[in-house]
Amino acid sequence: MKFFPKFISVILVVIFIVWGIPIIKCEYLTARYSYEFDLEEPYKQNSLIPKTQSFKVMSYGKESAELYCIGENYSMGNVLIFKKRGDKWIYDKWGECVWTALGGNADNDIWPYFWHNTKYSRMQRTEIDYDKSFFMDFRVEDEKVYIECDLTIESKIDYDVYIRGHFLLDEGKLLKERSIYAYDKETGSDRFKLVRGANKFTVIFVGDYGGTYQKGDRLLPDITIYPYTE
Repeated sequence: MKFFPKFISVILVVIFIVWGIPIIKCEYLTARYSYEFDLEEPYKQNSLIPKTQSFKVMSYGKESAELYCIGENYSMGNVLIFKKRGDKWIYDKWGECVWTALGGNADNDIWPYFWHNTKYSRMQRTEIDYDKSFFMDFRVEDEKVYIECDLTIESKIDYDVYIRGHFLLDEGKLLKERSIYAYDKETGSDRFKLVRGANKFTVIFVGDYGGTYQKGDRLLPDITIYPYTE
């Protein structure tokens, strides 16, 4: 019977070495260096990268660093690469999309935070059917821009979501900011109830007027679907 406690002890030691130490390392790097990074830059430079809700510093060197970033509302898990320029860290490139909550092909884990994608894993493969979705029209009223689109969303689950459009060509012109939320044209709500199968909505994206009454293009914007949180 003495063998069993020793066996359990060995297992616990192994778990600590292969999992505990990497977590301690990442938490240490994050606590010490997180203040050095500007997480607004990736969002500003790439319309597909959501605002960062939280992040971990995975590696930190003299010239480069890797950050594991969780998008707002747990929408995505991305690895972003930063490069040192003088005494500042500058966003360099999107290293990898590790996982997405509501669409796309990313369906991986990242060590040692492999559990991060489980909270919304059942929601994967909910996506926009771009062949059946269209830009309709836009208008400006009382310093607000209203952009109307018809959307078809294919879903494998019943769930409530937000919808956000990314109008990169209109930022600083028609719109003050490129990323704006959608509202259901019929109900006026920003909460969209998805059911299994095809979901059709006429949505109105609402943003602040940027001062130029001209649409950059008449294409459907890049669209991100987020889990609805109160």
